Parts: sequence; C-alpha cells; structure tokens
Amino acid sequence: MVRWPFFAAALALAAPRASAQPERAPELNDLDRGIDDLSTDIQKTEVRLQHLLDEAIGSANRPGLVVTLGNRLGAHYRIVAWRISVDGTELALDGRQTLRSALPPGRHTVDIQLDLVGDGLGVFPYLDGYRFSVRSSLDLAFGDSAPIRLDVVAHERGDVTTPFVERPALRIEER
Repeated sequence: MVRWPFFAAALALAAPRASAQPERAPELNDLDRGIDDLSTDIQKTEVRLQHLLDEAIGSANRPGLVVTLGNRLGAHYRIVAWRISVDGTELALDGRQTLRSALPPGRHTVDIQLDLVGDGLGVFPYLDGYRFSVRSSLDLAFGDSAPIRLDVVAHERGDVTTPFVERPALRIEER
C-alpha cells in the first residue's frame, strides 16, 4: 500500500505541463539568433571598413574619433599593448600614440584595454612578470560635425598603502 503515493507522484512529475505561451519551433529560435549575429557582424564590418578607408585616404576632413594615448605609470609597470575597439571591432594602432578613425553617425561603444607587465625593480620580486589588464568602455554618440576627441591616460591610483596590483587605472577625458 505504501507504493501507491510514490507511483502517483512519479506520474504527476512525468505528465506534460501546460504552458501559458505556446512553444516556438526551434528553427525560429535558431533563425532569430542567426539574424542577430548577422546584424552584429554587419555593424562590425562597417566600422572596420571605415577604418581601412581612413588609413587608405585619410580622415582629415571627416568627423569621427580621435584617441590620444598617454602614460603616467611609474617604473613598476611596462606597457605591453594598447587595444582600442569600436563596436567590438579592434582598430590597429601600429605603435602610434594617436588613433584617428571616421565613424558613421550614431551611437557606438568604444572599448579601451591596456596590457601591462610588472617590474619589481629588484625590490618587489613578486611583481616581476605579473600581468595586468586594465579596461574601460564608453558609449558615445557620433554626429556629422566635429570629431570626438578622447585623451586616455594610464596612471596609478591610490597611495603608498594601495597594493601594486590595484594601482593601474585608465583616465579618459573627452575634449
């Protein structure tokens, strides 16, 4: 007699549940994801093509983005790489300290990443070879007129009591 309540509970769990919304066919979900991916890829390609066009013919007379990079870090940090991407598309810096890129009007996300390696200078050996990555992101609206100018400066935040691993930071000023 004790088996019947367990059997009834098992049947209740196995029975299909009625949902408030009808299920969509998996093919439609796949199609929606595919459309979203294509839309993102098109936007990234548009930004990359615009950047390549700027490199080929120059962007002196067109509005867009001008990023100037600066370094105010102490001797304990060595910059390995700067990375700047717009809407997920990385723009080539080629060792330059200033990036110029025309962008189509509209809202764009600018991501900036700084890769560093620590140097203990013989005093703090645990810092030797330590890798840091500092990131910042901005959402900006670009128009048809003047370019947006960003000054990006790597600096140390905090004071002497701040641990070395928490000091590297980016300061971004829009001019």
